[in-house]
Amino acid sequence: MFQKSIEMNSLFEYLESIYTHLPFLAHLEFNSLEIIKSNKFEDLINDDKKCIELISSVLEFPMEAVSINRDRASHIIVTWLLGVGFGEFIKSENKLTGFADLYKSRLWLQSAIIHDYGYFCQEIENFLPIEALTKDYDLLTDTYSVDELQCLNGLSSNSETRCFFTYSYSEIKNYYRYIQSQHKDESNDRISNDKSLLCENSDHGIVGGCKAFHKYCKYITSLKAKLHYGSSSVITKIQKISCIIAASHNIYKADAKNDNCYMKFELKDLTSTSPIRITRSNFLLLLLSLVDTIECTKRFSKKANAKEYLWQSTILKYVDINVNNQALKIDFSRLDNYLLENRKSKDMRQKLKGHIQSIINLGSWTDFFATNDPMNEKLVTISFKQS
Repeated sequence: MFQKSIEMNSLFEYLESIYTHLPFLAHLEFNSLEIIKSNKFEDLINDDKKCIELISSVLEFPMEAVSINRDRASHIIVTWLLGVGFGEFIKSENKLTGFADLYKSRLWLQSAIIHDYGYFCQEIENFLPIEALTKDYDLLTDTYSVDELQCLNGLSSNSETRCFFTYSYSEIKNYYRYIQSQHKDESNDRISNDKSLLCENSDHGIVGGCKAFHKYCKYITSLKAKLHYGSSSVITKIQKISCIIAASHNIYKADAKNDNCYMKFELKDLTSTSPIRITRSNFLLLLLSLVDTIECTKRFSKKANAKEYLWQSTILKYVDINVNNQALKIDFSRLDNYLLENRKSKDMRQKLKGHIQSIINLGSWTDFFATNDPMNEKLVTISFKQS
């Protein structure tokens, strides 16, 4: 449905088409459908409050009112929609096992929505030990005694679900400690006076995954205590997997200069010479890694630069995209020209250059191959590496 001709469409048009068809593509509850039907895509994507309202409606647990890092909400929605659109491209790789129609499912929805949930959690600004996040309801274990959670026992080693567990529980914990060690020396320089923003001292993916899992478990056990019907084992498994994907999505291999530090934190399988971990066999994290890297509204948000920022719809209208079964083509030329001619901003153009380079770098840590067009460095083509 969303394959395009050789001629490109703006990313805004592409996502708007997906958004319009969401009621037919995704399994959404009534409240979510009402929000989508009553809001045009442009109105929603430019309104952090509306984006948070939609996010809250699809989460499997109650979400408190959010006042911090609200600009991240639109990025989360765009990430979700991109995953729906790119699903056919990912699915075309016949070596992917068990993919089915994942991109249309509740599992992709929850993974996309939860992946940056940590930005709404006060804990990312603190240096809490990992044990404080896993207390009571532990995301990073395979052993549960609570009745409602016993369906999760052995999930990471189960033949049907182990593909979602790219990193071991100990690796996730050690990476959390590594990130905190990196931020401790810098933290005094990064304290923000803006109370609507948080400095990230703890990995937002791991914080968000652990916090979301805790909130979900607390919610479903409270339903039982009130003699209400709780969540099914399928939904509970989806929630666990989605939270694991969130906890995994910001974990990267080391640069050579950081290898010794990685070894210090027992991350030997993530050093610069280690094999790539995000591969065809980890298809859900592979899809999230792709769309989260491509999604560009976060680069030009008000949080990124309060004096020079762009509306989300403006960014999307100046980026062009072509999606087919063989490759993704994304052209940032018009956005670059807009920044040059209309905004006259060297800083924003430099950010765009960095964003394009981050897409090119996908090849160093995933199973994708990305390259610039020889005639236009702002045009990027992404395909699967040849196996």
